[in-house]
Amino acid sequence: MVTSKKLLSFREELYPSGKKQISKKYLDDLELEALAVFWMDDGCVVSSNNVGLLATYCDIEQATTIAQWIHDLTEVNPKLYLDRGLYRLRITRSEMPKFIYTIKPHMLSGFSYKVSLQFKNKTKSSVLYAASLNLQFVEEDNKKARAQDK
Repeated sequence: MVTSKKLLSFREELYPSGKKQISKKYLDDLELEALAVFWMDDGCVVSSNNVGLLATYCDIEQATTIAQWIHDLTEVNPKLYLDRGLYRLRITRSEMPKFIYTIKPHMLSGFSYKVSLQFKNKTKSSVLYAASLNLQFVEEDNKKARAQDK
């Protein structure tokens, strides 16, 4: 049960009829830090092939809206992936380094496993990923990383 008045408005917007509804209007107010939180909660990297999966588990309309929001923030093109009648998002292994490079400065270091990739050969993707290894995670006392986009 949400008791905070500040959080109650978010709950009312996300659950207008008791079921979660993610709208473009809602996402338009969110930036990279929110995407990083979303990824830390519901994202993962399939280590065998460096594909990213975001467990949205929603209808096609909402999944499309979320995919467009991710594209707008990162220039990455998530693909819709049907799983048990609902949609998740998949980020291809060629786009995962760019995605990681964009969101990592907004993530906590305890979630580093959510942005770890494995490359056997040097490729364009592996070079970008290697560059992301130098990016710092945001920590409670590290406001510089949060401000780098502003």
